Amino acid sequence: MDSPELAVVRFDQLDVVHADLTFAADAVVRRLGRGFNSRAYQVDDTVLKVSRGMYSKNGAYRHLWTLEGEQALLSPYVGEYIPPTNYLVAPSEQAPDRHRVVAVQPYIGGLSMANFHASPKADRSQLVDFLECCLRMYRKTGYAPDIANIQTGFDIFRNHNVVISDSPATDGKPHLVDTNFGRFQRSKTFGPLWHRQIANGAHRGLAAIRAA
Repeated sequence: MDSPELAVVRFDQLDVVHADLTFAADAVVRRLGRGFNSRAYQVDDTVLKVSRGMYSKNGAYRHLWTLEGEQALLSPYVGEYIPPTNYLVAPSEQAPDRHRVVAVQPYIGGLSMANFHASPKADRSQLVDFLECCLRMYRKTGYAPDIANIQTGFDIFRNHNVVISDSPATDGKPHLVDTNFGRFQRSKTFGPLWHRQIANGAHRGLAAIRAA
C-alpha cells in the first residue's frame, strides 16, 4: 500500500452498497492508501479494503475464494501476526450488475515497517520470530507473504504491509495487514522468482535486525 493519504471521503462514496456492514450511511471515512488491487479506508476502529476491479457476481465470489484461500495458506505459519480478516461481496453503486470484494479488518494503530528503525516501541524479538515464520512458510510451500516488492528492491524496511503496533495490549508486535498475494506472486511465470526474492529480502532483514 502507498503512504497514507490525508483525504477524507464520505462512507457512501466508496462505490459499494454496504447493507452487510453496520456503519451509518453518512459515516465519514479516512482514506488510508491504495495498492494495485484495492483501496483502503478507515472508519472508527475498522479498515475496509475495497477492490479496485469490478466483477460479475460469480466472478466476485471466485475472487473472494482466492483471497480466502491465500489467507488460509498463510495462517499455519504467520497466523498469530494476521489481524482477523473477513471478506464480503458488495454490488457497485456505479453499476448494479457489477460487484466489488471488500476485506474487513480491525484497524491496527502504529508504524509501518518503513518506519521501523525510528520506532522505539518495535519489539525486535517478535519481528525476528515473524520473519522466521515467513521463511519457514517459504521453505515448506514455496510461497512467502507479501512483505516486499520490486519497487523497493525487496527491502522489507520499505514496505507498508507490516504494521508495528502501538497498542498497549500488543505493544511493538508486527501485524501483517495484507493477507493476500500480489499479482506477480500469483503469476505462474513470475511467481516462483517473486517469492524467492521476498524470502531473500526477509533473510537480509533478519541479518540487519540481529546486527543492530
